[in-house]
Amino acid sequence: MTAREGRGSLLKCYFKGDYDRAVELVKAARSRWRVPKRTDTVAKAVGRRIRLLRMARQWSQERLADEAGMHRTYMWGIEQGVRNPSLRHLARLADALDVTIASLFEGL
Repeated sequence: MTAREGRGSLLKCYFKGDYDRAVELVKAARSRWRVPKRTDTVAKAVGRRIRLLRMARQWSQERLADEAGMHRTYMWGIEQGVRNPSLRHLARLADALDVTIASLFEGL
């Protein structure tokens, strides 16, 4: 939805029955309004920190996942910042890496 089209265009499309165009306008507007969430930034930073600690031990993701009792693909997701690990998972990772949970958040 451009500034020129505005909300009026959306309503016109909707009431004319052109629902596909109305949906397009809403999706276009949402994509421009999205602001990165702080949780996304934190998840990526924690993932980078875990990866750094893992690589310092010269462990593979698979080995860390095994040591922490989780699946290797979940471990990949944590390191990439696409997974939001629970406190339980963070505690398992900290134990496996022999660090404190707080150290996983260093540098944030």
